[in-house]
Amino acid sequence: MGGARPRRRAGLPGTAGPGITAPPSGTGAASAGTAWWTLDRHVVSQPGLRTVVVALGANDIVAGAGKHQIVAQIKGLVHPTSAASLRNVRRGDRSVIHVIIATVPPLGLAADDPREVRRKQLNETLVSEYVNLGADGVLDLAGMVADSSSNTINPDLVTGGVPNARFHDTIARAVAAAVTAFPPLEL
Repeated sequence: MGGARPRRRAGLPGTAGPGITAPPSGTGAASAGTAWWTLDRHVVSQPGLRTVVVALGANDIVAGAGKHQIVAQIKGLVHPTSAASLRNVRRGDRSVIHVIIATVPPLGLAADDPREVRRKQLNETLVSEYVNLGADGVLDLAGMVADSSSNTINPDLVTGGVPNARFHDTIARAVAAAVTAFPPLEL
C-alpha cells in the first residue's frame, strides 16, 4: 500500500475534463487563487504522499490582494469543509494527508507599504489560526529568515540582494523538520 497513489480530486482546475485549462504559461501556482491546478496536478498525484507544505500568499500580497481574500483562498485549499480540500485527499491506506501552512517571508517592501502591513497581518493570522484554517501545523518561515531589526531578510541569508545557499538551507531544514515530526511542530 505504501506505493499507492492518493485519490485525485475530480473537478478541480487542471484535472481532466472539457474546458479545464492550466494557469497561463509561466505562472504555475503564482497565487493562493491559482494553486489548485498545481496542487492537483503535481502534488496530490505523487505516490506515497504524506505531507504537503502550503507556502502561498507572497505573490498575492505583491499584487495587492487583501489578507481576508488570501486567508479564504488558503482555507479553501486546506479546510476539510471545502470539498476539494487537501484534507479530503486520502493516501493509499485511506489516512489523511498532513497539511502544514507556511508564513510569508519578508518581501523587501518598505515598512509603511500597505502590502508589508498586510503580509505581517497575514502571517499573524496563519500562526494564530492555522488549526481553524484546517492545517495540522504552521511553519514560520518569515520568523526564520527575517532580520530581527527590520522587515527584510537577514543579511547573512542574501548575497547581492538574492537569497543565498544559507537562506535555502534554512528553509530546507525547517521543512524537513516539519514534515517528519508528528504531531506537527510549530516552527
